Amino acid sequence: MTINVYLYMIQCGKPHISCIDTLFLELASRDHSNAVALSQLCLKKKFKSTTTFYTVICLNNTHWVLAKLRPEVRCIEIFDSLVQCTSGKKLGFGSVLETKIKILTQSVAYLLCMEPYDWDIQYRNVIQQTDQSSCGIYSLIFARRLINGLDIENIRPEETEIMRRQL
Repeated sequence: MTINVYLYMIQCGKPHISCIDTLFLELASRDHSNAVALSQLCLKKKFKSTTTFYTVICLNNTHWVLAKLRPEVRCIEIFDSLVQCTSGKKLGFGSVLETKIKILTQSVAYLLCMEPYDWDIQYRNVIQQTDQSSCGIYSLIFARRLINGLDIENIRPEETEIMRRQL
């Protein structure tokens, strides 16, 4: 929960960017009352197909990755600091992540009143964490840097410690 709250805080009020709670989207895709809440959120926020959505995805209650959804081009980018990717193909968390991606893309399509056609999934090569507990921190750093137009390649160890203290 803290990670999603912090993700909202780093959005910086940019109108073309939305940080959205994965759990809320998952619930909305399963339950009509949540779907109504989702459509009301859509009206309130005035999402457009040009909106870029950022969300953190929790896998098996143990691992966090960042997802960047770009509905305009039907593309979802995955940033994972624990599992290396090669040539855009993921090497770990296969079916769990694929299920979450399907729910996310269908929910965002619903949110924008789009047809839920297949999306292009791209796994981004990013810096790999050196421990087993910093995946959430890295997901937030990736989001903050991407939202602010900064590169995600030169993350320093001090930056993860600063983010950890902020949380």
